[in-house]
Amino acid sequence: MADRQAGRDELVYGYLDTTASQARRALDTVRVRLLEHPGQVLLRPRRLGSVPTCEISGAGRAWVRSRRRPPTAGAGHLLGVALSGRGWLEQQGRRVPLDPGGFVLYDGALPFQLSLAGPYRYFLLHFAPGTFRTLTPADLCVPPGEETALVPSARLLSAMLAELASQVERLETVTGQEVAEHVAALVETVLRERARAGYAREVPPLFRRVLLHIDQHLADSALGPESIAQAHHISVRSLHKLFQAQDRSVLGHVRHQRLRQIRRDLADPTLAQVPVRHLAARWGMHDASHFSKVFRVAHGMSPSAFRRNALRPATGPERRPEDE
Repeated sequence: MADRQAGRDELVYGYLDTTASQARRALDTVRVRLLEHPGQVLLRPRRLGSVPTCEISGAGRAWVRSRRRPPTAGAGHLLGVALSGRGWLEQQGRRVPLDPGGFVLYDGALPFQLSLAGPYRYFLLHFAPGTFRTLTPADLCVPPGEETALVPSARLLSAMLAELASQVERLETVTGQEVAEHVAALVETVLRERARAGYAREVPPLFRRVLLHIDQHLADSALGPESIAQAHHISVRSLHKLFQAQDRSVLGHVRHQRLRQIRRDLADPTLAQVPVRHLAARWGMHDASHFSKVFRVAHGMSPSAFRRNALRPATGPERRPEDE
């Protein structure tokens, strides 16, 4: 992005949604206003497997706000970390300060405002819809500052994001995809630990055993509430109550874990020639039509489109018309 005139709003897009050919179609379109002149914003898009990333840097002060549009299922969630500089992010009436090392998790489908004071470096990751199991409005902004004493995993995530920003260009596609999955898993750990710190809700050992059982039997098409309950010598009703206490559903969790494994396979270059339906079947989803619908609802795109995005070159914005 070249020098911009201070005080004017300009539409910026394509730094995450690199396939969009027009601002009105891009999921990442924002309005940027530079508050000092001369001003320059540098955008460095990279891919972490299937996860788009971008490092945003500048010397002055910048104000970013999302373009007004109806909520869209394809927007997903944004994870940003301040590598240097100061600022704040506001969404749904909550304003979270951003100091070096601070990170925020917010909904890309909802309006937000971001202020950055330079010299700043801001590293951003875009996770597809369905990456995280459940997020409540209270979870959307996660400040690590005063909460790190209660949420030690937040410090681990902050350090991981800072190192990732410096290494993302060096990671090959498969490694990048695995790292992206680790980041997503650590985000969920932070959210769970934060919830426990605030609400003292512990995860029962039985629930942990059930989750492990599900992960070990995802390829079994018969995996369901009945088989899971029988394997743990409890009633189906008790199983449902166990999940409800953790704000989840049995079938929803099974579906989430299967889609997570399928996403990893779709982003694996060594499996690029394996038909999508075969990848779905290896994780227990044998109905190709049903799988395609479930995947599109969860991720806002078809499995084939997800694979194309994941297997594109890891560096540089590729601009091409959207698939018809």
